[in-house]
Amino acid sequence: MGEGGRDMSVAIGDIVETNGELYVVAGFFKQPNGPRMNKVARLVRKNSNGTTTSFTIAPEGVDLIESPVFEPGARVTVDGLPGAVVETIPDEGIVNVLLDARTKPLKGGDNLQIDPSISRQFLWRLVLENKL
Repeated sequence: MGEGGRDMSVAIGDIVETNGELYVVAGFFKQPNGPRMNKVARLVRKNSNGTTTSFTIAPEGVDLIESPVFEPGARVTVDGLPGAVVETIPDEGIVNVLLDARTKPLKGGDNLQIDPSISRQFLWRLVLENKL
């Protein structure tokens, strides 16, 4: 089934909808259900006050909205810091981002120059900050 429909093949980093709210899939794990183990997905979303909400649900209980892709060079933020995507490692659910050079004010009026640096991010966290 395609975008916008129930789909058991959602993946980490996908944007899904359930109960009228958008979430990002942060991971999967097995949860005991009597003698069986059921696969469940951990969903996370941002709240208006800056906190997050998360819970687990069976993957077939969500609607796939989008499977975001971060191409090299795409501008993103990591914890509010601007940067550019260097590479995505889909099998690991990792995105490497080159954070821009920046300055940090110090007590006494001086500034600390911070050089560009690589930040290794979980795909789902990048989606949460940049797509939801």
